[in-house]
Amino acid sequence: YEILRFLFVEKRLAFPPEVVFVDPRTGKLLLDRPGGPAPANFGYDAVPIYWRVALDARWFGRRSEADLRESMLASPREAFRRERRLRERYTTAGRPLSELEGLPHLASVQALASVEDPAFADELRAEKLDALFDRALTGEELPYYLHNWLWFGRALELGTIRRYDEPLAFLLGLDWSAFRDRFPL
Repeated sequence: YEILRFLFVEKRLAFPPEVVFVDPRTGKLLLDRPGGPAPANFGYDAVPIYWRVALDARWFGRRSEADLRESMLASPREAFRRERRLRERYTTAGRPLSELEGLPHLASVQALASVEDPAFADELRAEKLDALFDRALTGEELPYYLHNWLWFGRALELGTIRRYDEPLAFLLGLDWSAFRDRFPL
């Protein structure tokens, strides 16, 4: 969360870069490599961060990070509401760099929105993701990684993603309905 706070709170970036550098002498976080090319932009390699933060919030709560999650959602929400899509690439300041739609981006951002802004999550699902999910289910050819992010988002939403430290996790796959019917809690 220190890196995310650096990006979204301290630097007030609209979108996270695909690469963040660390000065080996000071440990200071940097957006660009000293003497290197321009800072990295937002693109596919940064997409998972929205889903991972959503997963962390679902598993561990992290109420103290609600402001950070809201900061992370602000620019994608604004971009989507302005254009009814998210582009594949942006500068970290939020300027579009691509005409292509970032379909996996929608699914990852929707996961975070489901935690922090359910109305926006519903909007993304209704306008984009449900139709893409239906196309994936019928076997229509879609980009491979889009399939992954659609399923990751749906699994998060349904609460079917399991933690490795859950006690008696091996019992989660069993149908407990008959037990519940006979022994109501």
